[in-house]
Amino acid sequence: MSSTANQSLYWFVASYSIAQVANCLLLYKINKQKNVYGVSIDSQIALLVATLARPIWFFDTRLPTLWSANIELAIGFCLHAVIVYFCVKHKDAL
Repeated sequence: MSSTANQSLYWFVASYSIAQVANCLLLYKINKQKNVYGVSIDSQIALLVATLARPIWFFDTRLPTLWSANIELAIGFCLHAVIVYFCVKHKDAL
């Protein structure tokens, strides 16, 4: 694999990692406010389903060769699951 192709994969994983940082901020917001005002529960469920679907195509690419991609995939699933849990837990709080 060429160096340019390898760098592209790292940038691809880095962009998903930035999204996971945003998910951590969302979790912090929900946990601090104890409500989900302004957060679409339906969208969070759709994002969880999309995260669950990622392994279907993940292993057909060169991404599994990067340890960081495997870790990001696991962290992404965990974060989305916790976000959906918090959304359900705090959905009726004002």
